[in-house]
Amino acid sequence: QSEAQSKGLEVDYSEHDDVELMLEEYARQLNNILYEINFLLQRLQSKQEFVQLALAGYRNRLIRMELYLGIGGISLGIGTTVAGYFGMNLTHGLEENAVAFPLVVLGTGILGMTVAVACTNYVSGNTMQRRAEERMKEIGVLTSALSDMGALDFTVRNLLDKGEPLTRDNFRTKLRKARKSGDVTDEEIDLLFNAMDIQRDGMLRHDDFKNIQIDRLSRENLTRETS
Repeated sequence: QSEAQSKGLEVDYSEHDDVELMLEEYARQLNNILYEINFLLQRLQSKQEFVQLALAGYRNRLIRMELYLGIGGISLGIGTTVAGYFGMNLTHGLEENAVAFPLVVLGTGILGMTVAVACTNYVSGNTMQRRAEERMKEIGVLTSALSDMGALDFTVRNLLDKGEPLTRDNFRTKLRKARKSGDVTDEEIDLLFNAMDIQRDGMLRHDDFKNIQIDRLSRENLTRETS
């Protein structure tokens, strides 16, 4: 273009249309290739993650099976230990007892089964699952208790205006009246009442809310100083 302008010639831009179309086609094909490469990489990554999950599942199954075999070995070991004690060439006074053998077998069997059941329950995580369910229940109670803050605010303001202490039953009655649905569980009442009962005397007084406000201001000042 500069050479044509130096010679005083006009540049025919229509001659470059074919080149531009070819470059655009090449760019489009390259973009398609890049898209396919990224798609294949994502599929490969997903496949690797799936294989890792499958291997982790098989590994956990093997570990669980090994653990159950160990529990079974411990249970059987209890019986063999007792049998080893009685198999010693020592006099223990039960050689001539007709019911000693079935009693020992039954006792060791019950003891082994008890140990196996206890270990299995511990390994299966029933205790941890029960604790998790309790925590989820507490979270649900807290969410439900704080879902209607207007009713709680009305109940607290009513207490502050009248200046009369509230018992747990009175607090339950006033909060149920303040809520539109009127549905307040005992768990919600206990949670809210215990959170506001600073003095732990079973009564909500005006001083309790003063202490709550003082604690809140102290925490805010501490946060400002540390920041």
